[in-house]
Amino acid sequence: MRSERGFSLVEALVALVVVGGAVAAVLPPLARALATKAERDTGVSSVLFAQSLLEAHAPPGAARPGRWEGTASEGAGWRVEVGTGDEGPRGVALRPVRVAVGGGIVLDTLRPGPVETGP
Repeated sequence: MRSERGFSLVEALVALVVVGGAVAAVLPPLARALATKAERDTGVSSVLFAQSLLEAHAPPGAARPGRWEGTASEGAGWRVEVGTGDEGPRGVALRPVRVAVGGGIVLDTLRPGPVETGP
């Protein structure tokens, strides 16, 4: 009787079923992890965008009252509001600033700026 080396069809099918089961068990948690990462990346980029708007429209020491609005490249709306604030020492006003991006990210802070002198 001659013995052939290799796998039988039944052994190959069993191995395929085992590998398929392992892949099926790993895919749902992997998909959830990737979705969570994508959400976090979106949140981080929104916060960084809000910080850049804060620096552009209300730089420290030069914040002036006003309101600016626009739309980001991703289509999300943004708004920067700088209030009048209270006059402090040496001609400096501490102004409240609110930056809102896409309805979900809001930064509230205080920024110094020059006191506005009237005519």
